[in-house]
Amino acid sequence: MSSIDAAAVMRQAWQDVEAGRLQQALAAAQQVLQHDPQHADAHYMTGLLLQQAGHSDQALQHVDRAIAANPSVADYHFIAAEMRRAMKQYAGAAAAYRRAAELDPNLAEAHWGVGFCLEQLRQRDDAIAAFRRAIAVRPDFVAAHVNLGAALFESGRIDEAIECFQTALRHSPKQPLAQMNLAAAYQAKGDLASAADCLRRLVADQPGKAELHLRLARMLQEQGQLQESLAHYDAALAIDSRAALPVCERGVVLQKLNRLDEAEEAYRQALRMEPSLTVGWLNLGSILQGRQRIEEAISCYQKAARLDPDSWAPRYNLGTLWQHLGDLEQAMEAYRAAINLSAEPLAHSNFVLCLNYDPRQTPQSIRDEHVRWARRFAQPLAPACPPAPRDPNPDRPLRIGYVSGDFRHHVVSYFIEPILACHDRAAFEVYCYSNVREPDDVTRRLRTYATEWREIFTLSDAQAADLIRADGVDILVDLAGHTAFGRLLVFARKPAPIQAAYLGYQSTTGMDTVDYRLTDPHLDPPGGSDAFYTEKLIRLPHTFFAWQPPASDRDLPVSPPPVLACGHVTFGVFNNPLKVTAPIVRLWSQILQAVGGSRLMIVSGMPSADRRLMGMFQRHGIGPERIELIGRMPRVPYMHLYDRVDICLDTHPFAGHATTLDTLWMGAAIVTLAGQTFSSRLGVTTLTNAGLGELIAYTPEQYVHLAIQLARDRDRLAAMRQTLRQKLREAKFADIPAVTRAIEGAYRQMWRERCRS
Repeated sequence: MSSIDAAAVMRQAWQDVEAGRLQQALAAAQQVLQHDPQHADAHYMTGLLLQQAGHSDQALQHVDRAIAANPSVADYHFIAAEMRRAMKQYAGAAAAYRRAAELDPNLAEAHWGVGFCLEQLRQRDDAIAAFRRAIAVRPDFVAAHVNLGAALFESGRIDEAIECFQTALRHSPKQPLAQMNLAAAYQAKGDLASAADCLRRLVADQPGKAELHLRLARMLQEQGQLQESLAHYDAALAIDSRAALPVCERGVVLQKLNRLDEAEEAYRQALRMEPSLTVGWLNLGSILQGRQRIEEAISCYQKAARLDPDSWAPRYNLGTLWQHLGDLEQAMEAYRAAINLSAEPLAHSNFVLCLNYDPRQTPQSIRDEHVRWARRFAQPLAPACPPAPRDPNPDRPLRIGYVSGDFRHHVVSYFIEPILACHDRAAFEVYCYSNVREPDDVTRRLRTYATEWREIFTLSDAQAADLIRADGVDILVDLAGHTAFGRLLVFARKPAPIQAAYLGYQSTTGMDTVDYRLTDPHLDPPGGSDAFYTEKLIRLPHTFFAWQPPASDRDLPVSPPPVLACGHVTFGVFNNPLKVTAPIVRLWSQILQAVGGSRLMIVSGMPSADRRLMGMFQRHGIGPERIELIGRMPRVPYMHLYDRVDICLDTHPFAGHATTLDTLWMGAAIVTLAGQTFSSRLGVTTLTNAGLGELIAYTPEQYVHLAIQLARDRDRLAAMRQTLRQKLREAKFADIPAVTRAIEGAYRQMWRERCRS
């Protein structure tokens, strides 16, 4: 067959391809190859047709032979690249795309192909350059804009990625991948509202896709738009109800909406569908725990732990549950298991917090564990070069930043409000960084004291640190430590030149980036306690806190000692039930045994915890008829409980603080047991600064003796009932201006030391 005949056959073969007569076209190409085995176009057509028939390896061999016969045709290289890309031979595909682009620089798809393959090979910078070349050739190349945006997103260049996705959507407004990626980019930036809008557009364009409804439902749940989230979960499950996980996630929304019966049933339905769904057991345990069905909750968490031996979450949940039941030994064992399985700081934070309640711990063991937490989670985030003062003038006005998740109805606000209200505005600007999830009337009142108020609950730790850095804060003060809603990993990033711990946490942070800690000589006696903190201690002259009675308490009357009317002494314990430990129950039992006919009122915890507590008393010979459990109640009725109490007994090793002040305000005496830790000496600083040092015991025996002696001296109880409120009014901590000036003096001392260094 002559070359002219081959050309004619190939022309006809291409016409057959266009007409869909593929077998005739393949036969013609093979006929040409029988007469001319090096015929490039015949190999090329054969390769294309074999590829369509699913014979990829043979197809690529023919295209490669076409290239060998005529290496100057860009289409041959491009199709070879496409085949290699489909076979995931990305290096070879990139080389072939690159050669096609060299032969035809205007072949935008070849530039795109280079970028795609280099992205798969993790050569991201070169991939980005290739996508940009494709766009330069064809500015409306939607796929190139989308892939460029994706590569920029993976490089952390979020704003550039958003611009790329937006450009793709301008050229193709309903392009689903661009819309999906734009939603992801907005979410990464923290702009959840814009992300949700993208997903809403996708759902509007494709209402029958369950996965899109699920994505939007999850996004809306994260934003707290629970009703709309629930509607999209319902829509997704109406389309496809086969998967258990969306049913379980729908339960989470119902739980947040306080539709607890429906939430519980959703979790149970998910577990009927998939009994091995670990998160289902976790969520069911959570709702049962909240409903005080403790034994069932424990069973759920234990099932989750068995199903997923590598998951930290069920161990963490068991830890929190055991802690609230007062079983510190089991709580700490569960937390340790969670810590060993997780790189999450939360489990380790709860563990170190738990140490403050544990009578087996020493100041050194508590410090050591906090340092371990800091080395694991905080130290890797510390900047190589800490920020320098923005103006190292030792006497200029200072910008103080307070960080707290407790700017709400919480005991920390009870103590920080007088300080915020009394700050010298000429010498100090007050910036408050609020990590409050649900602001309340206290939040709104505290805002009025701040020079600037920043909401950081929705910000990541890095974003919050950037905000603080941009605000030019001179001294950043942590008010939470390892408690709920604390933001220690903001402090780990050292956004301010000086950082300090104050008020809301009872131990060291363990962090090198927190420079100082405010305390007083009664909490941390000089010479003995400095070694137990990583921070430098600054002891305020008398007291570390300021206090004023809440408005609701100021006109409450003081009643006579109830023993005078009922004939028996009533002891009271109104501290957080988490602070009640086995050793202190033993001391309380000794007091009750020694004071005939006496009773004990104690704040109730969970029913299971109450049963455990009553069991501890019974083991010491104290029957249930002598113990009255008191449930939680509003402020004023709670304060009137003191009308029924003669003497309060402090907890140990975590003493009361606000409750001690409540006790004294209502005229009841309180006996505290001093220990070696900050948390065990809160009663010491309160009583000392109120001129009531005689109520402080320094040994367990003395604690028991003091309580017994008070109980036997009714005249003294009556006299104290009349004088304690005045003693509080005259206490060092009630002089709010003096305490505030002392704190400001400490800030100035920190600043001058930093300027000198």
